[in-house]
Amino acid sequence: MKLKGIRKISLAIKKKWPQLSLGVLALLLFLVLIVTIALSSTFFTKRISILSPGDSILNLEKERKNEIKKDECEDCYINPLTAWEQEQKIGFPVAIIIDNHIDARPPASLSQAHIVYELPVEGSITRYLAIYDSGQDLDKIGPVRSARPYMLDYVQELSALFVHVGGSPQALVAIAKDNIFDLNEFSHGNLFLRDENRPKPHHIFIDFENIKDYIEKQNREEATFFSWNFKNNSDDIDISSDNDDLDTNINIDFGSDSYEVNWVYDFKSNNYLRSLNDRVHVDDRNIDIRAKNIIIQKVNSRVLDEKLRLKIDTIGEGEAVICFEAQCREGIWEKDSAKARTRYYVDGKEVDFSIGNFWIEVLDQNANLRY
Repeated sequence: MKLKGIRKISLAIKKKWPQLSLGVLALLLFLVLIVTIALSSTFFTKRISILSPGDSILNLEKERKNEIKKDECEDCYINPLTAWEQEQKIGFPVAIIIDNHIDARPPASLSQAHIVYELPVEGSITRYLAIYDSGQDLDKIGPVRSARPYMLDYVQELSALFVHVGGSPQALVAIAKDNIFDLNEFSHGNLFLRDENRPKPHHIFIDFENIKDYIEKQNREEATFFSWNFKNNSDDIDISSDNDDLDTNINIDFGSDSYEVNWVYDFKSNNYLRSLNDRVHVDDRNIDIRAKNIIIQKVNSRVLDEKLRLKIDTIGEGEAVICFEAQCREGIWEKDSAKARTRYYVDGKEVDFSIGNFWIEVLDQNANLRY
């Protein structure tokens, strides 16, 4: 029975062989076509030449993503203020004094500053010295307020244009004495704007295009200054409940509830979100104010006159707390002269900051810090 069955199958195959051979041939041709198309595709033409022992598809995909990232910013510049990659070359540094009085809020374009110094002025009030560059695409900035002499030390270390509305007698003397490149509303009022919906004296703004035109007309060359050190940002922060090293909340009390500051770390965005007077701090476009790096610079101050104007020691050295990536480290600051860049050190080594913008909280002996 078995032999008869085998003979039947053999006879059937012989009888059907022409049709079977055609099917096999068609299948082979189909496979050849698929392989030919694949070999001519972009995927294989890009990868077949770089395959080598030890390579894997994951490694190749990682390389491809790196290549794309490089291609996206092939002609980019590195901003020396933040280490950000950007398509346009950095312009001339611009330092603008921005009002923080409760009647001056919200500020215009404060969220777009590369660096912001928050400094005490008279009566437990703070004021901002915001650093931009003339290559930025901005609208109006302000409200712009008056100068204080200690602000000039931060202006000079960046060789920046100083934009202000008048100033204390000491500041105005220092501006002239040190030949600071400045734009004072008192002598260039036509370049400034007045918002009639804001109460005086918190109503003066400046259009950023006017700043650009002013710099161009003054024939100023590119400013020179020393950059801080930067490191690659970490995307892997340990947020486990047993990690006691995280500093997710920074509280600064300048002496008045209206000026109390909180910085809370946002792990989703990997930066600090700012609150002012128990509310998320936003600018005039309702953009949250955030910072990649927070520096607390401790200084000494004393009252100069009957109007409670201050003298603040910003040259020399003192204590500092440097915070980024949800960790705060105690260190020191040093500044050798008005034109020298302030440097920050932890354990004797200059800090490598996180790539991004800065808020520098300048705290005198009257302010309190918790973190």
